[in-house]
Parts: sequence; structure tokens; C-alpha cells
Amino acid sequence: MTEVSNVLRNNGKVAVSLKGFDGETAAEQYALAYKKWRSGDWAATQWEMGQIGLHIQMGNFEWRNITFYSKEGKVVDIPEPNWDMLNG
Repeated sequence: MTEVSNVLRNNGKVAVSLKGFDGETAAEQYALAYKKWRSGDWAATQWEMGQIGLHIQMGNFEWRNITFYSKEGKVVDIPEPNWDMLNG
């Protein structure tokens, strides 16, 4: 977990596989994992998605530095979420 935080603090590049995530679309899959982290009832993957969101909102990390991969292993584009809505 420390390695994830260090990469995010330094605005590094991150690859995220959405394999095993709940949700119909890639955007929904990220949002549901982030919300699970916010709820406090998370596993490691949800914690990582939460850290991504947290560091973006703190200005340490940029959404454009994430490459998302679908469950089939193909690169998918996810627009940056509306953080106010996800945090609400």
C-alpha cells in the first residue's frame, strides 16, 4: 500500500485492471470501487481506487496518468468523475 501512495504522491503512471469490479461500464466500475472505499468497508482494490481519488482531489496526481484496462484486457477511456457527486 505504501508503494501505491508513493506513486500517487509523485504523479506517476498507474495501470488499473477493472477485472472483477462490479458495475456495467468502466466508469461505473471505478465509481463503485471508490464509493466502497468511502464507506469504510473496502478490500485492497477499493482502497487503491480511493487513494487515486484522494490524491487527485489533493492535487498530487492527475487522472490522465491512469491507464484503465477492461476485464478483457483492452484499454478503456474513463472520463474523470465528478468528485463532488462521488463524495456526496
